Amino acid sequence: MIYVVGSGAAGVACASALLDRGREVTILDVGLVLEPEIERQVEALAGKPRGTWSENDLRFMKAGTQTSTAGLAIKRVFGSDFTYRGTEKDLPLRMVGVATRPSFARGGLTTAWGGAVLPFHDDDIADWPVRLKDLEPHYRAVLQLMPFSAAHDDLEEPFPLYTDRPLGLDPSRQLRALLSDLSDGRQTLSANGIRFGSSRLAVQGRDGAKKSGCIYCGQCMYGCPFGYIYSAAQTLQRLLSRPGFHYQDQFVVKRVTESDAGVTLSVRDLRRNESLTITADRVYLAAGVLSTSRLLMASMDLYDSPVPMVSSQHFLLPWLRYRGTPNVAGEPLHTLAQAFIEIQDRDISPEFIHLQVYGYSDLYPRTLSGLSWGLLDRMSGLRDVLLSRLLIIQGYLHSKHSSQIRLTLRRAQGDTEPVLEVASEPRPLAAAMLRRLGHKLFHLRSVFRALPITPAMDLSAPGYGFHNGGTFPMALNAGPGQSDTSGRPYGFRRLHVVDGTVLPSIPATTITFSIMANAHRIGSLDV
Repeated sequence: MIYVVGSGAAGVACASALLDRGREVTILDVGLVLEPEIERQVEALAGKPRGTWSENDLRFMKAGTQTSTAGLAIKRVFGSDFTYRGTEKDLPLRMVGVATRPSFARGGLTTAWGGAVLPFHDDDIADWPVRLKDLEPHYRAVLQLMPFSAAHDDLEEPFPLYTDRPLGLDPSRQLRALLSDLSDGRQTLSANGIRFGSSRLAVQGRDGAKKSGCIYCGQCMYGCPFGYIYSAAQTLQRLLSRPGFHYQDQFVVKRVTESDAGVTLSVRDLRRNESLTITADRVYLAAGVLSTSRLLMASMDLYDSPVPMVSSQHFLLPWLRYRGTPNVAGEPLHTLAQAFIEIQDRDISPEFIHLQVYGYSDLYPRTLSGLSWGLLDRMSGLRDVLLSRLLIIQGYLHSKHSSQIRLTLRRAQGDTEPVLEVASEPRPLAAAMLRRLGHKLFHLRSVFRALPITPAMDLSAPGYGFHNGGTFPMALNAGPGQSDTSGRPYGFRRLHVVDGTVLPSIPATTITFSIMANAHRIGSLDV
């Protein structure tokens, strides 16, 4: 029996590849799910015509959502924090200056992500032992596991679509106007190392053959009542119908040991509150970088020895368009990223800087109200003018230029479990790079027809955005602290790591799509 630990993006992609090879596979998982009472409310909402939804119907979805100029505190799902709920008794954490978390949810962090799926560029993974050509067939395979909305545009040459027939999502009027202005300035933007296009999202759009797809209800930031935003839990559900696949939840894996006979997993059964061991022919770890790293450090007795983790640093920048778009709050739209802008300017960075552009969301008036102590609520005309022009850029830097994170597994004291300490190691390079980026966007403001509000640019704490990895990176000739190109940590033959833990660096251009492609690649290897 082959075991995969974790049901997130990497776990389901790896399991799918293993099943395609005829292997029998069991996913072990904690598998937290949405509370049943909230699930019932979601089902009731989805069963009502969109035009009949009231604010009272939507109140439960927005409960607990906190926003500021630094973004969402955490991205809840239908008002629930189940995505990040931990098992503190078994896997205690100590966070120091970081803004990241593990997930023990069924589907992992994809239960609450924004669905962005741009692949990596070969230039940005020059330090990897795996090249883009090795990942390309697996990008295509992953797109068979998820919905995909994209368009043929200027991004296609550096970032292929890896599908012949993408479905599209309609941009809002704000974003249509922006993309039109960018098209008018294409020559100038290209000369400045800037490409742009529609966002690429793991979201179910509509075509002539499909009756279901995004209805532009504007609630994306709270959760999709219809399940049109992809979650790995959807793939997991489909895998359950495949011969040779099994799923066991309510299990926490604590350690792994390897012998000639196979791999032994030391596991905590949360239902029975007991410890047990499971023997496997081969094991693939896909629990997410924090949980997988903890498991490897415990298994290797790497206590009180810091392990570096790389991160693609996140930032936010408001943009004010020269022209407003009336009635942005009344338009049917989706509120995920609607455009991507990719910048490759060696005066700023030799790697791509990735920008995701967001149009109107009902989070914006709430944030503006908090900033103005309610003044804008009393000056509705000025508030509406601002909202008609306001766009938000969510950006990422390559991990080479971002602050790092240090993981240290502190040895257990008495009857307590070892504590994983996750601490930031800030680097001034990221802030300096953002200043240069801000200057560039300001210089090109007439082309964008938008003014970047650079004093409000916010560089998030390390780990915010969850684009993390690289604690046991792949290498051609792997040594201690590294993994080979099959994801096997040094000293192991039957244990493979398939999540972000093995990525040598983290390019800016989203992470989940490439994690899935690499996990599918490793699961496809005949080892």
